[in-house]
Amino acid sequence: MCTLEKRGRVYVLTITGDHQHRLNPTLISAIRAAVARVRSAAPPGGGGSGSALVTAAEGKFFSNGFDESVPAEHHGAMTGGLRRAVADLLSLPMPTIAAVTGHAAAAGCLLALSHDYVLMRADRGFFYMSELDIGVRLPDYFNAALRDKIPAARTRRDVVMRPARMTAAEAESAGIVDRAVGGGAAAVVEEAVRMGEELAARNWNGEVYASARKGVFPEMWRAVAEKGGGDGDEEEKEKKGAAEREMCTLEKRGRVYVLTITGGEEHRLNPTLISAIRAALARVRSAALRGGGGGGGALVIAAEGKFFSNGFDLAWAKTVPAEHHAAMVGGLRRAVADLLSLPMPTIAAVTGHAVAAGCLLALSHDYVLMRADRGFFYMSELDIGIRLTDYFNAALRNKIPAARTRRDVVMRAARMTAAEAESAGVVDRAVGGGAAAVVEEAVRMGEELAARNWDSEVYASVRKGVFAEMWRAVAEEGDGDGDGDGDEDDEEKEKKGAARSRL
Repeated sequence: MCTLEKRGRVYVLTITGDHQHRLNPTLISAIRAAVARVRSAAPPGGGGSGSALVTAAEGKFFSNGFDESVPAEHHGAMTGGLRRAVADLLSLPMPTIAAVTGHAAAAGCLLALSHDYVLMRADRGFFYMSELDIGVRLPDYFNAALRDKIPAARTRRDVVMRPARMTAAEAESAGIVDRAVGGGAAAVVEEAVRMGEELAARNWNGEVYASARKGVFPEMWRAVAEKGGGDGDEEEKEKKGAAEREMCTLEKRGRVYVLTITGGEEHRLNPTLISAIRAALARVRSAALRGGGGGGGALVIAAEGKFFSNGFDLAWAKTVPAEHHAAMVGGLRRAVADLLSLPMPTIAAVTGHAVAAGCLLALSHDYVLMRADRGFFYMSELDIGIRLTDYFNAALRNKIPAARTRRDVVMRAARMTAAEAESAGVVDRAVGGGAAAVVEEAVRMGEELAARNWDSEVYASVRKGVFAEMWRAVAEEGDGDGDGDGDEDDEEKEKKGAARSRL
C-alpha cells in the first residue's frame, strides 16, 4: 500500500496502486509505519534537520476519504487512526509537502492539509470536502484542522458547507493549496521534491521546526495530540451507548446489580460486546461511588439463552484485518481488569455453556455458580488451535491452582458439566432448577456478601492480593495481548514490518 524511498535529502512516501486509496485502518497503519520509519531514519541531534518528506499517490486519486466498507463498529479505530496519523505528521521533525497527484476528497483533503505545504496537479483532480453531500458529520479534529489551515471564514464555509469541488487553480486562488502544478502527476512529485530539497538545505533544527509547526497550527495540534480528542461528537457517543445497552441490561435487585448479556445468541466476545460489558461495569462502579464507594453492594453477571459465552468471535475476526484482533483480546483483558478492580463482590451466574474466553470471563468473578442441568465448561483453545494469551494463563494459574485439574481443563480440553466442574474446584456450585434458579441463587449470595458492608477499596485491594498474578497480567498496559509470550516478540515485529514493507 505504501513505498518509501529517499531522493537526495527528501523522503518520498507513495501510496501505491491505481485505485481510490480509501483510508481504512490497514492503509492508515501503513502510512503511519512509513512515517515512523522516516522519523527513525532522520539524522540524530537535530532531530531531522536537513531532511524533508513528500507524500504522493499513484493513480487518479490522492485519497477518496474514509473507506465506507469498514464495519460500523470499527469506525472509531479508523477515525482515531487518522487522527494519530495527523499527529505523526504535525510532530515530524522536518518539513512536509503533500503532492496531490489526483482527486482529494473528504478525509483525503485532511490528509493533504496535514502537511506544511500542498502542491496540487493542475490538469486533473478536485479538492472536495464531500461530507455534507454524503451525510457524514465532521469529527472535531477535522474542524480544528480546517479552522487552522483555511482561516478565511467564507472560503471555509464554501469548502465545507456548499461543498465546492475545487480545481487546483481554484484551490490555489482560495489559498487552500500552495500551488497548482502543470505537467501531470510526475511533475507534481518532481516539484514537491525540489521544494523539499530547498527546505532541507536550510538545515533547521528538527525539534525546533516541529515545535514551531505546533505553534503555528495550535488548535489542530491540540485536537490530534489529546488522547481521544475529536473521534466523534456527543451524538455519536450516545448512539454507541444505545447500541451497547441493547446487548446488555443492568438492573438493581436490592443491593445487587445484575448485568445480563441479552439475546438468544452465543454471546461471542467481539469488541462491541466487550465494550458493552465494560460500559455496564463502569455504570456499576459510578453508581457505587455515588452511594459511598461500593460498600454494601455486589454484582452478578448472567446471560440469556443457551450460552453464557462461546468465547471470542472468530467469525468477526475473519472479516477484519489481523491487526484488529488485538482490540478484541486487549478489550477482554481490560474487562477482566475492570472486574478485578470493582469495589464489591462479583458472582458469575453461568446459565449456559461457557467456552474458551467465556470461561475466562466467568473465572474473572470472585464466585462462579453454574447451571446443573445444561451447559459445559470447556476451554476449547487446544481443540481449535488457538494459543492462550499470557493473561489467560495467569488467570488459570490463580483460579485453578491444582496443576492436574488445570492440565485437564487446558491440555485435554475437557468438557466439564457443572457437577464435574464443582467437583474439580473450577466452579463454586452447581445449581439445579434452570437458568432462573442460578441467577436467583447468585443474587441471594450477592445479598449475603453485600450485607457484610466491607470497605469497598479494601475489598478490591484484597482481591488483587489473592489473585496477584492474574491482576498483574491484566493491569499492566499492553500485557497479554500477544500469542502467549508477551505482546509481540522480535520475530512477530519483524513479520509485521515485512508485511508493511510489502504493502
